[in-house]
Amino acid sequence: MEPQPQWEIALNNPIILSNILQQTSAPLKTCRLVSHFWNDVVLSLPNTRLALKLTRKNPFADENQNLFQFDSEDDDDDEDIDPGPVPFQTLCFTLDERLTKRISATCKSSLRGISVHPTTTIDFFASKLLHVCDKFSHRIQILEFSLYSEECLPPIYLILKNSCPNLTQLLISVTRRATLTTYNPSELLFPPMQPKQNLTMFAVSVPRNLANYSVLPHFTQLVVNAAPNLKEVTLPFGFCPDFAPTNRLDSLTIGQDYFWPTEVDKLSGVSKILDQVGDQLVTLRLGKAGMTMTDRFEIVLPGRKMSKLRTFRNQMVDVFRCDDLFKNIAGTMPCLTMVELGEAFKASNRLDEILQDLSNSRQIVGTVTNLVLIGVYDPNLLEGLWPVFPNVGKLQVNSFYGTKLSWLTVSCTELGVVLTTCGGWRGLKHLILGVSSYPRNVADIIGDLLDNKDLFKGKLKTLKIKLLKCMYYPSSHDLTTDEMNLFKKLLMEMVEMDEVTIFFLHFGVESRRQIKDFMVSNKMEVSKFKMFQGGETCRVWD
Repeated sequence: MEPQPQWEIALNNPIILSNILQQTSAPLKTCRLVSHFWNDVVLSLPNTRLALKLTRKNPFADENQNLFQFDSEDDDDDEDIDPGPVPFQTLCFTLDERLTKRISATCKSSLRGISVHPTTTIDFFASKLLHVCDKFSHRIQILEFSLYSEECLPPIYLILKNSCPNLTQLLISVTRRATLTTYNPSELLFPPMQPKQNLTMFAVSVPRNLANYSVLPHFTQLVVNAAPNLKEVTLPFGFCPDFAPTNRLDSLTIGQDYFWPTEVDKLSGVSKILDQVGDQLVTLRLGKAGMTMTDRFEIVLPGRKMSKLRTFRNQMVDVFRCDDLFKNIAGTMPCLTMVELGEAFKASNRLDEILQDLSNSRQIVGTVTNLVLIGVYDPNLLEGLWPVFPNVGKLQVNSFYGTKLSWLTVSCTELGVVLTTCGGWRGLKHLILGVSSYPRNVADIIGDLLDNKDLFKGKLKTLKIKLLKCMYYPSSHDLTTDEMNLFKKLLMEMVEMDEVTIFFLHFGVESRRQIKDFMVSNKMEVSKFKMFQGGETCRVWD
């Protein structure tokens, strides 16, 4: 009898298989079908991606139209259950309760053009949601809701008040208008709920026009009051709950898709929140918004000390001014290790101004090891930034320098300029570059990379280069003899790196064949060079 292969032994070991399924993007729904053993392991995962998805068909609609459904962000990992003629309550008796760890529910206002009264959709939403959360109350750990209206909140409130004691995560997204029917907001102002000791993550998102939301801010405060152990919170701008009931909050994200000019005054609440919880935060994110108005506005963040902060993301530096925070980074944020800066307005140069001020400040911030800069117009500023952050090992730069270049008058390329300015970062191990324009031809790309070969030899471990905005679809290019020789030379310079990804190189079949033969003959690891056909490894077929 032949011995059992090692891979088969591994895949039949529950501990090993659990680790594999938690760390890969394998669709769990498909993995359940492999065997009873795999199904059992999937349903036993502590932090499963698998979400319960229930559908109820509209008897007046087409077969594929759903009036009510539980849904999650990743359909591949949803468990589809359609009761059909079988009563929903009967189905719940045969359902494996391990499938109910995570519930994602969507309440829609319409049905692919079929008009449905708002109360009808809410009734369907409430009836099944209340039933499943009551029956599997102690199993449910994660609740995710996508709602078309604040009027969908009452059944959610009842669930939080009466069931799900082991709930750890609550996510609520209101996708459209605040209300579709006439109602008195005071009717939806709920009394306090019982404490949710296990709730550690709470996220609320709304698309736009905060003035329309009168109940959701109140509901948000109720949840905060009932969750003394909250650690991670995501809020839209303008929602400013009192965080006095919790003293464990260490991650705060504030962001929204769009702003209206009438809502600018609500941004001041961010400063109020930071005054209250800034000294306990480990992560602070100010998310990017879709700014469509022409009037600029600014909110100055308080320069108070945030002694525990390790991650600071401000993707709106032209809105949330961080001048006071950055005057003495080592003093105000002594534990800071990761910084991300970006802009809300496309035509803003505020990020460049910040980089210039930091270069002139002569600060030395040795704790920062990860730096992300989104929207740099002058990459030459990076040369003066290295002395400020001498220990940065991972750098990401999205350059808009190419938007200022003229193809007819400028001989240099954006890629070459940005690569050159990164050459002085001595401790750099990982580099991610986003450029706004293509070099003129393949020879220019290869030449720019070869001109900066010192980055690759004994320095960088990973390199990723991407195009921020593709203006045309590149066609496959057959390398000339000179270009092929240059490319082979480039590969030899990069041979010590762990991974190289370039997204805008497209070569013909014969060129790829020669390149792969060269890599194999020189014993190069083909899989680590993802430089072909838009970021793929070298293959000789189309």
